[in-house]
Amino acid sequence: MLILIETDLEFVGLGFDHFLPTEHRMVVTDAIPEERLVLELNGAPAAAEYSRLIGCPVDLLSPEVFAEHPVLVRNDGLYHVRAIKGVAGDGALAFLSAIDDGLLLTLGRGQEILRTLDAELDLVDARQREPDFILGFDCFLRKLEIGQKRLTDAASDILRARRVLGFNTYGEQHCGVHVNQTFVGVAFFDPIPQALT
Repeated sequence: MLILIETDLEFVGLGFDHFLPTEHRMVVTDAIPEERLVLELNGAPAAAEYSRLIGCPVDLLSPEVFAEHPVLVRNDGLYHVRAIKGVAGDGALAFLSAIDDGLLLTLGRGQEILRTLDAELDLVDARQREPDFILGFDCFLRKLEIGQKRLTDAASDILRARRVLGFNTYGEQHCGVHVNQTFVGVAFFDPIPQALT
């Protein structure tokens, strides 16, 4: 979906997730990029190596486990989530976004999702005004985590209080980078009154 908007409102883009990098690193040593499949991590079957690093048996890997233990890539000094879709044949991992041989991945550790959501949506402009509204696009995997932790009502309260409208997505774009498990959006502020001439 592509949306083009022209407005007199002031606006600012935002994008955030709730993960920090850990010390656990993985190198993609064999992949099929056009299929977004990782066959090997650190020279071992991908699902087995990922399972070893997070301490979960391969047969218990699920969307909920992947959402709790994402892998991150570093781009321009910032970490972005590369979400795992599932275990594919022969112990490969299927990803929801771009992947390639030689890519360095870092295991992510989650912060408290509601605290992060509330803090990141606590915006003001240069004149200390809150947004009139926020057009938001929140990854479905974040919704999955919120639901799994039974935080849906609390998350809805935060979104309503911050005047967020939008929908859940599968993959987001932020600053030209395809990301997952991320909230991206645009905060709109009332225009600054212009003097009549």
